[in-house]
Amino acid sequence: GHPIECFVPAQFTRAMEQYTENYCWVQNTYWIPFQDLIPHRLDDRERRQIGYYQWVPFVLAVAALMFHIPSSVWRMLSSQSVAHLSLTIVVELHSSAQLIPDDALMYQREHGARKKNVYIFAVVRVGKFYGAYVSTVYVFIKSLHLCNVVLQFLLLNSFLETAEYPLFGAHVLYDLLLGREWRDSGKFPRVTLCDFEIRVLGLITALNLLFWLCALASAHCRQNFVAKHLDMESDQIGRFTDRFLRPDGVFLLQMIASHAGNLTCAKVTEALWLMFLRRSGKPVLDEKVESSERGEWESNDESAQKESLPRRESWHEPPLPPPMPQLPIRSHYV
Repeated sequence: GHPIECFVPAQFTRAMEQYTENYCWVQNTYWIPFQDLIPHRLDDRERRQIGYYQWVPFVLAVAALMFHIPSSVWRMLSSQSVAHLSLTIVVELHSSAQLIPDDALMYQREHGARKKNVYIFAVVRVGKFYGAYVSTVYVFIKSLHLCNVVLQFLLLNSFLETAEYPLFGAHVLYDLLLGREWRDSGKFPRVTLCDFEIRVLGLITALNLLFWLCALASAHCRQNFVAKHLDMESDQIGRFTDRFLRPDGVFLLQMIASHAGNLTCAKVTEALWLMFLRRSGKPVLDEKVESSERGEWESNDESAQKESLPRRESWHEPPLPPPMPQLPIRSHYV
């Protein structure tokens, strides 16, 4: 499972929920009793933070390493003396004495005593200057074990932030015997709280109203908006904006640009522009394509154009159809 599961608002998506859980797991949470109100001040909530859940594996690893240190120190110091050899010999002689029959026990003791004297003499000769070396190291290692245990108790209490519990384990057992659960004590709680901020885009109504008044009431602003999405210069843009689109059409284009993006708005504006040209009887030709092709033809060498590109005929504006005949207007009077 997951180390933390957050109860988020209903409008949160899966990505927002995952972001919330990751943030709360890293940022730490705080515990408030169910019957108490959540403090409004940030300092009061920070004093109740619980920051040890995510660090428990690392703390256990450090504790195991600290317990291993005295044994390593003992092996390092004892290896510099021959006392460990004499202790091994004594253990082996004692084990062999248990296996010797009663009849041969006296004989074994006599020879064993002579061998033991030889080893003890060697030990004394080598370690006569350090006569109390082994015993001193042994007492030092015992003291190191004791200091290690006391230090780990202090570090654990500091890590768990249990100032009111000088002996954490004993007080927790006492609470369990009395039936006091985590909901009352707050020790290793299962349900905690987390604060995080989300930036949400907000609109200032007064300024937004002024913006829309300028964008819709000003003909210059409407024409600039349309020209920006057409990406061309034409003397027909003003007529296209004022007579074809009108304020409502420009408003719809602005809504499309706001919700669907400028690219979609540009495509819709271009389609409306071509429709306007057809209704006006103007030649339907993309001015951007024509200008780009003209620039490409002018930049290349004429000989290369004849060899690589087919020759294109120049486009001529077709003649306009004759005007429709005017029917006589007859006035009828009743």
